Amino acid sequence: MIQPAPEQKLVIRKGPVALAFAFLVLVNVLIAAAFMWKKNPAQVEPYPSVVSRTAVAHAKTVFEPGKSPGFLRAAQSPAMFRSLDRVYRFDALYLDGEPARYRELLRHFRESKDWQPVHVDPVAIVLIRSPQVVWTPDSLRIVRSQIATLPTDSQPAMLVLLANRLGTLGEMKSARTLIDDALQVAPDSAEVRAQLASWFAQTAQWNEALDHARKALALSKNLPAALTVQAQAFLALGKFEEAFNASSLLMKTPAADEPQALFLHARIAHEAHAYWHEIDALQKLLTVAEKAQAPTSAYRIYLAQALAKRSEPGDGREAVRQLEASLAEGDLSENQKQFAEETLAQIKSQIAPTD
Repeated sequence: MIQPAPEQKLVIRKGPVALAFAFLVLVNVLIAAAFMWKKNPAQVEPYPSVVSRTAVAHAKTVFEPGKSPGFLRAAQSPAMFRSLDRVYRFDALYLDGEPARYRELLRHFRESKDWQPVHVDPVAIVLIRSPQVVWTPDSLRIVRSQIATLPTDSQPAMLVLLANRLGTLGEMKSARTLIDDALQVAPDSAEVRAQLASWFAQTAQWNEALDHARKALALSKNLPAALTVQAQAFLALGKFEEAFNASSLLMKTPAADEPQALFLHARIAHEAHAYWHEIDALQKLLTVAEKAQAPTSAYRIYLAQALAKRSEPGDGREAVRQLEASLAEGDLSENQKQFAEETLAQIKSQIAPTD
C-alpha cells in the first residue's frame, strides 16, 4: 500500500497550469532508445541524415534546436519561437532528435497554418513557411522504400522512429500503419509491441494500451517504454496505486533520468498523495532540465505545490523560492503566471514566521 502524507497545513487550489506539460509523458523517446539498449549500435544501421538535410539545403536561416540551448527552449514554447522568428526570420525548421519536445510547437503550427511540413523521415521533420508543396502521407512511399533497403534487423527501429514523428504531427492513421509494418518484420519484438501500446495510449484507448503493454513486458521484463504506457494507462483509469507501482519500477530502469519518465512519476505520486516521491522526482527533473538549459518554470510550480502539500519544516519557504524563480524565468503563459502569483500570495499568507 502507498503511505499517504500526513495532514497538510498548507492548502493550494488547482489551476490552469495543471495540464501545461502533459505532453511530456508520451513514450516515443523511450521506445526508440529501447532498440539501442537492446542491440549493439553496430547492428542498427541508421536512416541516412543526408536525406532530410537535402530538404533544407537552400535555406539561408534554419531553426535547428539541437544547435543552440536558446533554440531548444524556443522549440518547447511557441511564444518564444515567434519572438526568435521576428529576429531571425527563419526560412526552414529542422526538427531532429526527440519528437516529444516539439509537440506543442507543432500543435501550434497546425492551428496557425503558416509553417507546414515538407519532409518527414526517421531522422527529422522539416517545415517551411507557406510552402508551395506540402508534405502528405502519400510522401511516405519514398521513405518506406528507402527503409526497406536497410538490413532487416534495422528496419523495425527506423519504422518506429518514423511512426513517432508522424504521431507528433497528429498523423495517427499513418503511424499505425508503420507500427503494423514493423510488427510484420519483427512479430516478437517487445519494443514494437510497446510502440503499439503507445499508439493506443495516444488515442486514449487505455484498456487496449494496457493489454499491449502487458504483452511487451511478457517479452521483455521491465522494458521502460512498456512500463511507461502501463503507468500512463493506470493513471488515466484512476488506478493510482497500480500506476505508482509501475512508475516506481520505471524509476529503476535506464529511463529513470529521462524528463518524461520523471514527470510521469511525479504526476502519479501526486495523485497517490506520495508527496515525498513527487518532490524527489521533481527535484531530479529540475536538475536534468537545468543541465540541458531547458525551461523549468512549470516544473517549479509543480514543486511548489508538492512542497506546500507535504508541509514539512522549511517547505513553505522553499515553495515561495520556487514560485519566485518560476515567475522570474519569464516564459509562463498569462494563465500560468496568474496562477503562480495567486499561489505565491496564498502560501506567503499561510506559512508560519519560523518556517
